[in-house]
Amino acid sequence: MRAFKSAILVGLFSLIFFPAIAGGTAHSNVLLTANNTTNKYSNITDAEIKNFIKALPIIKQKTKQIQGKIKSVIAKHGMDAKRFGEIQLSKAFNKKINMTKAETDKYNAIMKDLNVLQAEMEKEVSAGLPTGLTMTRFKLIAEALQRDPQTQGRIQAIMHNN
Repeated sequence: MRAFKSAILVGLFSLIFFPAIAGGTAHSNVLLTANNTTNKYSNITDAEIKNFIKALPIIKQKTKQIQGKIKSVIAKHGMDAKRFGEIQLSKAFNKKINMTKAETDKYNAIMKDLNVLQAEMEKEVSAGLPTGLTMTRFKLIAEALQRDPQTQGRIQAIMHNN
């Protein structure tokens, strides 16, 4: 169960933070129909899920490393981390937020640095993924973990059987 909680954290980290810094939204396509959800995730194999589970310690380690780097980037540009979080949430959920010109400039500079950091992290994580699991498939499984009850059940069952 502890590993499942880690998987949830990884999924949240991947789905909420990185799509937002890449310019997307955290909730785009969240309201998928049951048919779309089933079709989108139905081709995830048990072998991929096993490799996803094997990759969790790598992701957990990289997540800890990147959290410190993210804080450093935000501090480097002189923005309060709490304020940055407020802005991120507003952007992720397409909510209007009042920002000064200075905040906008700082935010844009932070995002530029975080996009570079994201690319570096993805490269490092990709290199450490088990054979047979690409970053694209890892992200799909992480997304399914958050959005698809069938996949959630499969992941739990495989974790309990290993």
